[in-house]
Amino acid sequence: MRVSLVSDIIDVIGHKHWRAHDRVSRLREAMNGIFRREHKVSLERLRTLMKKDAVSYMDTLPGMVPFVANRVLLVGVDFHSVPLEEFGLQLLVQAGVFPSGMGLSDAANWVTRHVKAEEAREAHGALLAAVDHMWETNPPKLPKTSSKPSELAPPKPVEEARASAKALVEAQLAAERVALMAERAARREEMRREKLALKAKEARDSAKVGSKPVVGKPVAGKSAVKPPVKGAAPVKGAAKPVAKPAPKAPAKSVLKVVAKAGSKAVAKKK
Repeated sequence: MRVSLVSDIIDVIGHKHWRAHDRVSRLREAMNGIFRREHKVSLERLRTLMKKDAVSYMDTLPGMVPFVANRVLLVGVDFHSVPLEEFGLQLLVQAGVFPSGMGLSDAANWVTRHVKAEEAREAHGALLAAVDHMWETNPPKLPKTSSKPSELAPPKPVEEARASAKALVEAQLAAERVALMAERAARREEMRREKLALKAKEARDSAKVGSKPVVGKPVAGKSAVKPPVKGAAPVKGAAKPVAKPAPKAPAKSVLKVVAKAGSKAVAKKK
């Protein structure tokens, strides 16, 4: 049913079924929503969820209505809930349980609060039986329409097939565009990381070169000229050692004074 045409399903259930096209369309939407979440048409995951999460799961399905959601939670997962639809509400209003202006959601919440969990299935079955009896004895007045709205009129099979094929192609193209954009973004990120790694490597290499002493330049605190080694041959182009100047000879006046002092000393000894 998930992949069947709406017109084919209506042919099975009958065109005289009330709101046939609307109900079949919502059924297909809900089944496709379940398939997109679970990759299969199954609600087994509801058994592993808490009631709050399960209620949110059912309420957010496309095409879902409160009565169907609560019935699935009650019958399928055994959660405390009493489903109530518009004909059941009309029956309770006729019986005097609710006022005529009572809303459907408020009435369903009221019934759920006043019915025990162990009696929920029995109460739901009783409401369904009462609604069936009402349909047989005093059927409710259904809204009459002279012509079906365009959104409820069943489209032709060929037109619907074309629309489905077009939607499928558009979805595939959109998925391909998203994948291409993700691939380009990943490539840009990879190139950015490569550039950062290259810059970091260049910075490390320059730091290593700057820490080593440069040949030909004196290091601070040390002499650039090495002392010559004894017996080693002179290196071409090397600077020749500068000879120290010889001590100057004493002046003549000083020699005369020393000579006189020496002659006086010799005379005293004699």
